[in-house]
Formats: sequence, C-alpha cells, structure tokens
Amino acid sequence: MNTAADSAPTPPSDSESAGTARVSSEQQKVISGLEPEINQWQAKIDAAKLQMHLGAKEAREKLRPHVERLEHDLGRVKASWAQLEESSENAWKDTHDGLKISLLALRRSFDKAKQHFDNPDDG
Repeated sequence: MNTAADSAPTPPSDSESAGTARVSSEQQKVISGLEPEINQWQAKIDAAKLQMHLGAKEAREKLRPHVERLEHDLGRVKASWAQLEESSENAWKDTHDGLKISLLALRRSFDKAKQHFDNPDDG
C-alpha cells in the first residue's frame, strides 16, 4: 500500500542544495554585474544620438545608420540579459554565452561608429 510519504519527492541532499545555491548565487552575481555595463552602453548610445542630432544635416545622415545599429545591438543585449534572468540552470550557460556574443557585437559596432562620430565628414 502506497502512502503519501512513499510517493513524496525526496529532498535534495545537503551537497546538492549547496551546489544549487552556489550556482544560483554566482549566476545572480553575473546578472547584477551586467546592469552597470548595460547602463554605460545606454549612456554612450544616448550621447551618440545627441551628437548626431546636434550635427549638420549631412553629418546626421551619415551617422544615422551607425546609431541605428548601436540601438539594435543594445536591444539584443537587453533581450539576452532578460533571458538570462529567466533561464533555467541548464540553459543559463548557453544564454550567458549568447549575451557575451551580443556584447561583443555591440562593442564592435560602437568602435566602428566612433570613427564616424570623431570624423563625421569622412563618411
């Protein structure tokens, strides 16, 4: 005869609990550490947009695609960051790797755009 106690799931062992808590704590630390970096990127993009809007019309037109690319890349970073917060432990590493790739793409886009912001007349 099966009782409720017989069919209840077994609680994780102390070592399993400690491992899960450690990983979750490490994940939370990574997630929290990304927020200031994402905010810095947002500030850089906002400054680029301001510079674009203050420039002459011709300079604005040359800079617009670069700003749009930066906004697109930042959107991907923010989406990956949100996914990271919601990821299960099994999916967390893949999601984190995707976020790192998105941040790298944003850095590259920014470096490319920065050349045009420094010299908007160069095209």
